[in-house]
Amino acid sequence: MYVNFTLFFGTTLLTVMASFSSVVVKYTLNAIFQETNHLRDIREEISAVRTEMSKISMMDEFAKHARLQRKLIKLQDELKSEKMIVSSTKLKYKVLIGSGAYVSMGLGMLLMAYVFRSEPVLILPDKWLSPFSWIISWPCEFEGAVSTLFWISVCGSASRLVASKF
Repeated sequence: MYVNFTLFFGTTLLTVMASFSSVVVKYTLNAIFQETNHLRDIREEISAVRTEMSKISMMDEFAKHARLQRKLIKLQDELKSEKMIVSSTKLKYKVLIGSGAYVSMGLGMLLMAYVFRSEPVLILPDKWLSPFSWIISWPCEFEGAVSTLFWISVCGSASRLVASKF
């Protein structure tokens, strides 16, 4: 049994990184774009206005209630606009960083598949892979070999399946 450790770990690591890049980008951006103090202050002010509105009677103090309601609507609009700005900025970064990571990993896998297309990642006994040994070892000339192309596709499928659970 032969194992090309560099190729084995290189392709495995690259496919796992490509599959989990979107998960890493999502958690990183959530950590970077946490709720700011300004948004927290607006939420607290909205809560205070709602509490104050619940304490007064709309029938008895209509003018005060209407003034508080206008203030509440203004604060809610301000909160909504701030959240839209943050979400649009977050989306821009998600698209740019996520696409960049995905493209670079894809190019790395294509380069690795092209450079090592005729080298086996593993060579196993012939009987272990029969009757599919010719598919598994395709472009390699070795009997019982696991080709780089096959290994990239298997690792990519397995890591995408695991990454879909996150």
